[in-house]
Amino acid sequence: MASTSQTVQLARTAVSRILTAFISGPLEPTPAYFAQHYAPRIDIAIAQGHSFIVGPSRGTDTFALAYLKEHGVPPSRVTLFLNELEGAQAKWQQVADSLRARGAGVVVVGRGHTERDAVMTAASDYDILRYHTEAECRALYGNKYRPRVSGTQRNELRRKEMQEARSLPLSKPVDPPQFPNRPRTAFISGPLAPTTTTAFRPPRRHRSAGSQ
Repeated sequence: MASTSQTVQLARTAVSRILTAFISGPLEPTPAYFAQHYAPRIDIAIAQGHSFIVGPSRGTDTFALAYLKEHGVPPSRVTLFLNELEGAQAKWQQVADSLRARGAGVVVVGRGHTERDAVMTAASDYDILRYHTEAECRALYGNKYRPRVSGTQRNELRRKEMQEARSLPLSKPVDPPQFPNRPRTAFISGPLAPTTTTAFRPPRRHRSAGSQ
């Protein structure tokens, strides 16, 4: 079974070498919501020749795939990511076959959506996303609303962590502190369980002719 690093490399190979946007968002966006928060940013990415990766969820993912097709984005610049459960379903196998026939990419990775999304973040350069604010969630779900971190928000947090990790400076060796009035001290180390024991003998001092 491929390691995580190998999986990410395979995913990167499956998408274009130019900048790639990872589109993600709510499951219940309205067409107006998508038009306001997604369409302008997708239009900029299309104009700049970027590639796109999208998941299979309803809502934002479905709107995004349709939008890319309607706006003439070449299928070779679009890749659909499925997790292993989704990839085994007849419905998504048909969708995947249709996309491949048109020249789009399909990647099946991860046992669940969280693992799949993590690979999608690693295989892309930036995000096109927005998640509902708490006020929007309360208006949408009413008394059923329970605060939580959505999958889209996790995508954003994961991207920030990756960017912060890449921006960390390389560690530099630190000069030991200087103590001019302190006698020098030797640090002696050795094996925890030496096979032989040797008594320590101080070095023999040679007498000079004038010391007798």
